[in-house]
Amino acid sequence: MSPQDQAEGRNDPKAGLSARLAIEGQSVDWFLQELVEFVNRTEGNEIGLTLHVEGAIVTGTLVNARRWFQELSEFLESQGVDAGLAEWIGGYSEVYAQRDELPDDEKSPPVFLHLRAARTVGTSGDSVPTDEGVYWRGRVNAVSGFSFGTFGPAAHR
Repeated sequence: MSPQDQAEGRNDPKAGLSARLAIEGQSVDWFLQELVEFVNRTEGNEIGLTLHVEGAIVTGTLVNARRWFQELSEFLESQGVDAGLAEWIGGYSEVYAQRDELPDDEKSPPVFLHLRAARTVGTSGDSVPTDEGVYWRGRVNAVSGFSFGTFGPAAHR
């Protein structure tokens, strides 16, 4: 690594992280953002998360954004939604495919996270919906805290 690269923090993930922390400070959880980035750029990595989002608790499986749009499209079509609309929604998976082709230094941090089999958990412990859950998309900076694992059926953990 050249001295210029070292000075500019290239090829040093901690240097980039330090720069992001300085910019973002307390507006977003850098670790959650890194986790979402990791899941988005890999195939097959999924993890159960429980999020605290603006006073609500949302629990589900964090999935790759490309996969989320593809699965949502398939789900909607299976539920009788117009095939054209389902295909249009599924097309947004290409936004993430194109992003993956950019060099790392040109990618902005993820703004949204995507959950499959998501439920909102009430103060009594009841979840809505009570069946398989829903496809949920939310802003990373709206999450005030999170834990690993989900509430609900073991199949979704």
